[in-house]
Amino acid sequence: MGRTKKDKSLAKSKFYQRQYPNIPPMSSTQLLSLQQKQNEENPIIIIDVRTKAERSVSMIPGSIPLSNFKRRMTSSSSSDDDEVSSLPPNADIVLYCTIGYRSGMEARRLNQLFPLLKGRIYNLDGIVSYTHASSSSATTNIHEHVNNGEHQQTTSMNDHPAAAEEPPTLINPKTNESTNLVHTFGPNWDCVNESFETTHFSLPTLLLKMGQVGLLSTLRTGQCVVHYGKQKCGCGCFGKNKKGKKRSKELEMKETESM
Repeated sequence: MGRTKKDKSLAKSKFYQRQYPNIPPMSSTQLLSLQQKQNEENPIIIIDVRTKAERSVSMIPGSIPLSNFKRRMTSSSSSDDDEVSSLPPNADIVLYCTIGYRSGMEARRLNQLFPLLKGRIYNLDGIVSYTHASSSSATTNIHEHVNNGEHQQTTSMNDHPAAAEEPPTLINPKTNESTNLVHTFGPNWDCVNESFETTHFSLPTLLLKMGQVGLLSTLRTGQCVVHYGKQKCGCGCFGKNKKGKKRSKELEMKETESM
């Protein structure tokens, strides 16, 4: 018997998450649990690192574009301490993309830009895995209602059973309404839950986007080498030029907004 779409999505996301061993992974099941428990003292900041075209189809509820987060962190701060203090002190920061590769890359970069956030930044298994987790969560909630006697089935043809709780869905950012449509980047990652519909880039656009991801990966790897090389230098040069660091972050924000 072949693997289910859920098995495929989990296998793919775990493969990509393992590419970033220094970034704590998070499953969509864990995220849903945290979302239910979050409050003002323990908020969650969910960041979508995908392109504008992908985000325009749907986003995980409560998430914001990466460019918005970077703008918040660089708009009025003069030091790393100021940047981090602008966030809730116990906030967990969860990055996601389609399946965990691009989000891991950007999570690693955020650790370099904002070292005081290290340990609070997580790489989600992706919006594809989220479709399976949200559907499973809805099924569990319905079963709990049945067991608690909250969902009573009737025998009359004219009666209707109590309405089952709607499964958590994605949000269309244009209308802020629920949607079951999700962008999977390419057909290779089209393994969403059966209750969702999918779209992806056409082949010419997909090849272009994959090339851009490859270039960005090369850039991020180079930035990683420079970052850790300066840390090992021991002369303190990494922290001396604050204006240079701030300018670098502003340029990076513009780069992110162009995606």
